[in-house]
Amino acid sequence: MRSARRTPARHNDWTRALRTILTNRPARSAHARPLDDSSHVNRVPFGPAFVPFIRYARRQLTARAGAARAVLSPGARLDLERELLEHLGLIASLALGRRFYDFRFARAPLSAFEDVWAQQARSTAIYEQFIDQLLGGGWRNVFERYPVLARLMVQSVEQFAHNSARLCRRLAADLPRLRKRFGALAMPVSRLSAGLSDRHNHGQSVVRVTFANRAQLVYKPRSVKPEIFFNRVLQWLNRRDLTLKLRTLDALDRGAYGWMEFVPQHDCEDASEVSAFYRRAGSLLAVLHACGVSDIHYENLIASGAHPVVVDLETLLAERRGTVLDTGFLPRPPSAKEHAADASALGASVVQDSGLRFPMWQHLNTDQMMLVDGAPQESEQHRVRLQGALVNAADHVHELKAGFRDAYACLLAHRLALAANPLLNTLDTLELRILVRDSATYGQMQLHLLYPEHLEDGATRSIELEWLARPLCIRAMPSRGRVAVYDHERQAMERLDLPLFTTKTWRAMRHDPSTQEARAFGTPRDSSALKRRLASLSERDCRRQLAAITRAFTTRPTH
Repeated sequence: MRSARRTPARHNDWTRALRTILTNRPARSAHARPLDDSSHVNRVPFGPAFVPFIRYARRQLTARAGAARAVLSPGARLDLERELLEHLGLIASLALGRRFYDFRFARAPLSAFEDVWAQQARSTAIYEQFIDQLLGGGWRNVFERYPVLARLMVQSVEQFAHNSARLCRRLAADLPRLRKRFGALAMPVSRLSAGLSDRHNHGQSVVRVTFANRAQLVYKPRSVKPEIFFNRVLQWLNRRDLTLKLRTLDALDRGAYGWMEFVPQHDCEDASEVSAFYRRAGSLLAVLHACGVSDIHYENLIASGAHPVVVDLETLLAERRGTVLDTGFLPRPPSAKEHAADASALGASVVQDSGLRFPMWQHLNTDQMMLVDGAPQESEQHRVRLQGALVNAADHVHELKAGFRDAYACLLAHRLALAANPLLNTLDTLELRILVRDSATYGQMQLHLLYPEHLEDGATRSIELEWLARPLCIRAMPSRGRVAVYDHERQAMERLDLPLFTTKTWRAMRHDPSTQEARAFGTPRDSSALKRRLASLSERDCRRQLAAITRAFTTRPTH
């Protein structure tokens, strides 16, 4: 088997794990009853073929979590396995699809004419033979052809076992604190919704935890101090003269991770709640603007009845161009480099098209399965609904602007008191996120790198990743900081993570002060930065921001 270039240092570990997975395979016909939930397995492209990997992951989770595994019910553990199964399907389905096409053609030459073949009555005989072949030793042939795929799949299984065991241990250790902060939490955990965010730092993502008494919390594999700070600012303002109080969230920070109150999406009951939602949204926008928050796209807002709730505040005090459009909260015209879809919190469609194009399977897991061009779509919870019917934000610009004026006036009247509040000192110790590139750029590259031709050899894959280094090529002597940025991105992409830059990692890269990167992202994001922002508030700026709100809904109508 050809070795993939730039593989992790623990090369022998993943190859040993792969040998164990392939050696302890189930019986040839085991795909008929692969796991506890065969219906879900069969909703994943070539799902039954991943059973050996899921069973290995299950054993690893048991071994690594130890007694802490008891915090999860069998149903919750199955939820984790489903998320891993879907991830493995994403990684491997294109390479397996290419082999399935060859396998099918050898048995049914008519399948070369896909339009005709797709019209045949649905059957599964050839598909089941293909799965049997994989489970009977065919995975070895797949990995001989695609050694990079072998590493990515084993790496994903190991990440799953490590992250899931760590979640179990953290939950078991924190349970007394969680009950003190959030109230009754009956054990064991009955359900888990994993993969609720982009993958960062070795496959970690946000998880929603549902307890036996239906209480819910959100686990974030990072500090939640930014959310705690922002919600304390909202609490401080609520004690002043806001017309409508803003909903705040409770959280427990544990340093490297944290727990947050869960916010359910639900409809407005009547028109007065819709009006209250948009008035509060305007007030929330004023606070986001004052705190320099960016990246408030549709995934970071929950429409919870009459309350808009922001659930991700990693980008506090981000560099901005000076208008409320920079928050990402409002619709804005796409630039020439951006996808036409509106990803803003108030403007995005209920079913969001990310702009990513990726082959998807029709007639899934049948002899007639075929690849078509498609885009992953997810129903999100950011849109206001009135008794089930969607509400158009453009019809409520008046309420939005009224709420903005209300909160802006409150901030202006009390800015000196807020600037002197010891609460601001917590900003000096926060680790915040730096957005070097947008997530869609990284996501598009990750999908591109899953095509079979990029899984055959590590060198080929590395050459494709060199695209990230293009900014290095404009100088005869690349700056140390730019080289560090590229290395950070490359290492993350090799782990199937989306690269994540924080203020701490950025400082460690020691950028030359004269570089564009240092000028764009090197400004300190601390209490002094927020004090300067508060000092810049004025009646004139308020009018300018209100005009920007109006433009947002006239240059790009919502729907």
